[in-house]
Amino acid sequence: MKPDNQNSNRSIAIAIVFVLGIGLTVWGIRWYLQPPVVSEGQLRYIQLLRTAVSSENEQQVTGVERVLKKNLDDGELTPKEWRHFQSIIDRAKRGEWDSAARACEGFERAQQYR
Repeated sequence: MKPDNQNSNRSIAIAIVFVLGIGLTVWGIRWYLQPPVVSEGQLRYIQLLRTAVSSENEQQVTGVERVLKKNLDDGELTPKEWRHFQSIIDRAKRGEWDSAARACEGFERAQQYR
């Protein structure tokens, strides 16, 4: 083989590995950020949180948060589920109601294919 062909083949191999690496990284990030599927007992809290967020009622958001913390302490809620709920609650508490509402909708959609 000529040296030019070796360099060309090596460049192609590097490009393929690079593209595959980027693709796997993007897939992994999307998978990690995907809302978790919650246990059946927690489904109603997604709805309650969505109602509190859509009405922009911080007291209701705090009430949902209090119940979710208790569920976490009692082992009824996983840490992953809690982190996702908490991220939505934090947005609402910062007054980012639209962002929190979109997150609630995505959380609900993630439950459809359970």
